[in-house]
Parts: sequence; structure tokens; C-alpha cells
Amino acid sequence: MSRRTLEGGGESNNYSWNLIHVHQPVSVDMIRNINSTKGLIIGGGGLFLPDTNKNSISGWQWTCPKNLLKEISVSIIIYTVGYNYFRGQRPSDLFIDNLNALIEKASFVGLRNMGSVESVKSFMRDDLKDKIVFQPCTTTIIRKIIPNLPPKLPSKKIAVNVAFDRFNLRFGENMDKILLQTAEAIHEIQKSGYEIYCVSHCAADLNFCRWLNAKKVSYKIVDGTFWLPDMCMAFYNEMDLVLGMRGHAQMIPFGLNTKIISLGTHDKLRWFLEDIDSLDWYVELNENYDVIAEKILDKFNEIQSDKNVNERLIESQNKLFAITEKNMAFIKTILQNYSAGENDYENFF
Repeated sequence: MSRRTLEGGGESNNYSWNLIHVHQPVSVDMIRNINSTKGLIIGGGGLFLPDTNKNSISGWQWTCPKNLLKEISVSIIIYTVGYNYFRGQRPSDLFIDNLNALIEKASFVGLRNMGSVESVKSFMRDDLKDKIVFQPCTTTIIRKIIPNLPPKLPSKKIAVNVAFDRFNLRFGENMDKILLQTAEAIHEIQKSGYEIYCVSHCAADLNFCRWLNAKKVSYKIVDGTFWLPDMCMAFYNEMDLVLGMRGHAQMIPFGLNTKIISLGTHDKLRWFLEDIDSLDWYVELNENYDVIAEKILDKFNEIQSDKNVNERLIESQNKLFAITEKNMAFIKTILQNYSAGENDYENFF
């Protein structure tokens, strides 16, 4: 457990956070500590996933037993959580049962794309479905909440992120075909005068270098595994465009008004683009394997020649921020029902 004290933007409130890793075992003492605060916030991230922190307690990443969940007496806010099951994975009865119990208990349930909202609704009890709403990931509105960031400037820098977690679920038997085609497209982009950066969000992502080398791409390696937020934002702010396979390799650049092309091996990338009316920035990698390079290049050239792309990025971000403001107003009314105690701090788990 760690404690951080933050001063609220233009207000005088101080906020004290008890930060607990979601994989930490839940105990009676933890529940007692939660109940001594103003509320419990769960998120963000793709927490609804069965094989990260695999367990037989809850069926998802937070291993809170139903009997202890019932003992939580403060407001539970589920914020920007994603339904991250991969294609071919199916939710277990354990997960469905525990998730129904969590959503029944929660005061606010905000999932980070409409695809997650609809997926979770599909196995909720009818009386719980209306509790689930769309709450965009905070990374998608970075420039709205940190307005003093350096401005976007033109560059000839292109970042590519290829995800290697659960590569068997992402690529199946066609990994070599898919990644050779992707690397071929990157090579053609480089030949057009762009600097290429191979960026990882975890160390395994750098396995893509093997295919870049096979296609004789010149590139710089950027290991973002242990980035702090400022380092992450500074890097993506310098990029002209990011080809990304991870959700945050798309949402973070988008939040900085950097152009994106989503390389689809997981439905959450398509869901994000649907939410911002930009499905034309999507390339599905698990079909038409022989023309993937052509599709990526066509998309790249289309975006680079689109005079309206920057305006689209800003307008879409404004819409996501408006949704967030509406949700935050509702959350504020929930938390006002609880006293902050006798000190100057509002305490949260």
C-alpha cells in the first residue's frame, strides 16, 4: 500500500489515495481499510480478463470473494475498465456470477468503450444492464486535462507497436505472414523519408524487431516498459503517426492529438475507433494475409493526405471529454453522500 496526497486543480480540496495493486489478495483487513475511506475506485485498464492473475475466486483480475464484496460499505466506482477477452475466449460462469455481484454493488460502472459496454451487458441480469455506461479511458482526453502540454508540431517520426502478449490468440498460425507483411509496410514508409521507432509497452513487444530486421528496416528501439507518464507523453507527442496493436498505443497518441492507425488483432481497437467515428483508421490483420502491407500503406497515405485529420482528432476528443464531464458530475453526487471525516483529506482506495 502507498499513500499519495494530491491538491485538486483549482479547488482547495486535498485527496489522499491508498493505492493497492489489483492482484493483491483481498482480506478482511483490506475490506476494513476500504470502509474507512470515502470510496473504492476500481480501474482503469482491461481488468475483465481471465488469464491475467488467473484465479478461481472471481474469474477476473481482482480476486475479491463475493462474501467480502458484500462487506464493502462505501461507494464502489468502476472507472474506465475494459472487457479484454480475446477472440475465441469465452467468459466462465464464475466470472459472470461475480461480475453480476460487483455491478449490483457498484454505484457507478463506466467501461472504456461501447464494445465493452455491450459485451458485459450481454451476460448481466436485466435489472443491472442500465447501470453500465460508457466512460472513455482517461488517456484519450490527455490534452483536455493537461492543457499546458507542448503543442503538436510536424515531424517525420513514425512509431510502431506490435503486441506479443498471448501471440497465439492474436496471430494463430499466421504470425510470420502477418508480421512480415507489417514489416514490409514499415519499410515502404521508411523509404518515403520517415524515421521509424519500434516501441514496446512490455519487453516482449520488441520481438517484432526480428521481422523488421528481415525486411531490412532501419529503426530505433524505444522500450516503454517502465515509462513514467511524462516520458510516455513526451515520446508520443513527438510522433507524427503511431501504428499500434495495443489499446494504449492508440489511446495515448490519440489523447495527444497524434494520428493513429490501429493494427487489429483484438476487438478493443476496433471498438475504440467506432466510438470516435474513425473506423477508417483500422487495418484488420487476421484476414487477406497477402495484402496486409498494401492495406497498411494505403491507410497511411490516406491519413497523411487527409487535410481534416487533425480537426477530426480534436473534435472526437471533445466529444469524449463531454461524456467524461457528465459522468464526473454524477460521480461527484455519489461521493458527496459520504463524509470526508474530521481532517482536510478526502480518502479513497
